[in-house]
Amino acid sequence: MRVIPIILLLSPFAAAQNLYVQPAGYEAVEGNSSSGIPFSYVSSRVQQSDSNTIGLVMPAIGSLAFRRDRTAGATATARTIDVTLLMGKNDINTFSTNFATNWLSAPTTVYARKPTNLPDISTAPPAPPGPFVIQIVFDAPFFYDGVDSLMWEAQVDSGVTGTYSMDWVSAATTTSGATSTLLGTGCNTANGAMSLTTTFSATATTLNLAFSTLRGPSNAPLSVLLGISNPNFAIPGFCTNIYSDAIANVALGTTGATGTLAQTLSFPWSPSFAGWSLYSQTLAPDASQAGFPIAFSNGRQSPMPLTAGGPAPTGIKRTYSLTSSSAATGSSPSVSAVVTQIAY
Repeated sequence: MRVIPIILLLSPFAAAQNLYVQPAGYEAVEGNSSSGIPFSYVSSRVQQSDSNTIGLVMPAIGSLAFRRDRTAGATATARTIDVTLLMGKNDINTFSTNFATNWLSAPTTVYARKPTNLPDISTAPPAPPGPFVIQIVFDAPFFYDGVDSLMWEAQVDSGVTGTYSMDWVSAATTTSGATSTLLGTGCNTANGAMSLTTTFSATATTLNLAFSTLRGPSNAPLSVLLGISNPNFAIPGFCTNIYSDAIANVALGTTGATGTLAQTLSFPWSPSFAGWSLYSQTLAPDASQAGFPIAFSNGRQSPMPLTAGGPAPTGIKRTYSLTSSSAATGSSPSVSAVVTQIAY
């Protein structure tokens, strides 16, 4: 029997020009979790229905593709398994555990059962999300008229145990900027060496800049200098150098008895934030300083997230069996999805 590498499968419709990713908002955003379904089991069955496709005509769907999760792990090695793919339509409002009745009419077998090579995805990409390298090119194209929910079903037989983790979405996703870089040292206060740490993240709509100061002056008004460069400037009488060009000075609140304050500033997300770094340093009045009565933290160079986060999935459901490709019923339907790229 032939063993067919799914990435190398060629057909007249394989070079589709249009791509649709489910769930919406995850074209370039990593999902919040991972799923080994269905490619991690000896025999399994999964259906995934998407009502967000209603109104979008896909005249010749030619393939489905998936991508690894950021934590796919060492077991996500290449494997050869029997795969069958079906495609058709569903009413998302009546989606249930019953595989057969979820179809509004008889589905089309778009990929007949055959030994299929899945690639090794055990090595993480330089940055998530990974590319859609787990691709299955159909035997024949499927026409979707944009009426009712689009549903696909995967059946696996002769499978290989060992988690083959694909990117999966069950809730809203938050992205994070890369680890910040420490700049210099903070002043000594009555509570110790004043320090600043930062965490920058983004939801689907909001950029969140979190600043956490430790060992600053007690019960003092704290603010943060925000800029786009590090002057590393020594000012006579200041207890440490200035590590931000201070385009803005933003009040954060009042420290506690031990000089601690954690505060988050939030702004509407803009794609223009991606790729930028902010230079920050907190400061507060401190009469104990030998020169000017101001205490400063260390500085931080903090990269922005590269993308916004992703929204919670809506209008999409799935059910699955982990024991048999011919099971009559599956798990309780969940509003979740393996991140899937549909080429048409």
